[in-house]
Amino acid sequence: MTATLPLRIRGRVVPEALIEPLPEVLAPEGWRAHLGREGALMLRGALDADAVQAAREAVLDRLVAVGEVEPPAGVGLMTGTSRRRELQPDLGTFWQDVSERPALRAVSHAGALAAVMETLSGGPLQPDGFLWLRVKGQGAGSPLRSGLSLAGKAAEGGLLAWIPLGAIEFHQGPVYVVQDSHLNAVPAGAAPDLRPDASRLLTARFEPGDLLVLLPRTLYGAFDNDSRHRLVRASCESLWRKAGAPAVEAAYAEIPSAQPLDG
Repeated sequence: MTATLPLRIRGRVVPEALIEPLPEVLAPEGWRAHLGREGALMLRGALDADAVQAAREAVLDRLVAVGEVEPPAGVGLMTGTSRRRELQPDLGTFWQDVSERPALRAVSHAGALAAVMETLSGGPLQPDGFLWLRVKGQGAGSPLRSGLSLAGKAAEGGLLAWIPLGAIEFHQGPVYVVQDSHLNAVPAGAAPDLRPDASRLLTARFEPGDLLVLLPRTLYGAFDNDSRHRLVRASCESLWRKAGAPAVEAAYAEIPSAQPLDG
């Protein structure tokens, strides 16, 4: 797979031989089998692109209000400064408010995503009320994680939806999936193995409306954002848990994006 520039993880260049494209499955009748076999399912255009753009603008409008993003919000250009601590001293409450914007929840907890999850689950799933919303500027990507590392027992038997809130090019640090990680005991939080014989990292460019569904044990992270144009990378993850599973116990203040976006 050829990217437009070297992809990095925590500043280290990832050997091109380790990077492969995320497979795309077109026919809905093949979705469940592919997800069970591969641990991840990439769906192009599964969500309404206009609804995703509205969600992006609803999120970034709040960052315009604290001086972190230039208007118009939908472009997503960082200012390099922040008044978040001054205007919103309770960072966790602020990020919860951003994460509960109705336009965002219409994408992450309802609509077309609900129909996809119904097709995949083979049984009733319900979206948990918590949302991992991430807005990242230039710099290191996010560490390896999984549904289980994020949500614990709440994720068992469920599915995780990763949604790009806008286009994400290679230079912005797209998400990657560690191939076959749902079958192996690889610790979350660690950096992936970049030796030549290591597991492949599956990735892609993303457009509004694209969707990545993950099994609870599948490990994924994000490459470094090397954008030279101050473009933010915005995405979110929602957990769809099985009936009877406990609710997620997490705090919005613990999400990295709850901290000011000023770097």
